[in-house]
Amino acid sequence: MKYLVGLRVSAKVDQVIASGIKVILNNGRRGFIHWRDFGPLWDLKKNSFTKGQILRLVIVAINEKGEILLSLNRVNESTLVDPTNPFNKSDDFAGTLKCLLKEAEDLFNQFN
Repeated sequence: MKYLVGLRVSAKVDQVIASGIKVILNNGRRGFIHWRDFGPLWDLKKNSFTKGQILRLVIVAINEKGEILLSLNRVNESTLVDPTNPFNKSDDFAGTLKCLLKEAEDLFNQFN
């Protein structure tokens, strides 16, 4: 799987450390959530995460070494567009909606 900034992923908590949370992505690749993602309440929040816990995250950066930086707090941020979303570059809403309606109608007609 190719990882891109903005991609939403599920990951399993591997280790909670002073500087953040180390996670394991579905294919075994590792990622990191920096403590700053949680703000000034990190010392209180870090105890709420347990090894094996599944988190829904967004990729916010991939450095030159291929290390993946993730965020829990920004997972719903609209400025981090998921590159796998087929509508992420859609400028023509009416055209996109028309296409979706046609696809839905075709699927519906298959069952009639």
